[in-house]
Amino acid sequence: LVEIESHFDNYRPLAETNPGGPQNGEFYGLGVHTLDQIISLFGRPDHVSYDLRSLRNKANPDDTFEAQLFYGDMKAIVKTSHLVQIDYPKFIVHGHKGSFVKYGID
Repeated sequence: LVEIESHFDNYRPLAETNPGGPQNGEFYGLGVHTLDQIISLFGRPDHVSYDLRSLRNKANPDDTFEAQLFYGDMKAIVKTSHLVQIDYPKFIVHGHKGSFVKYGID
């Protein structure tokens, strides 16, 4: 396994002003669940980087995030956005012998 991407996108382009703390954003609201899936599979990462942004309404907590978890030579990417309107794969997995793409939620 070389790389795995996990996406959980929910198209909602409009956002009323609803300020709150970081715990009210998508990273803490949804991200903890998608990150938990990766950590349950691969354990504690060697290194983590992340990007949290509020793209729909700057007054609100984050509505878009990407976290990259590194496990030796393997990278796991977890992403969520409210601006992705296309049917994007839930999982994209790449290995030395091939790739796998999974659409939809089971």
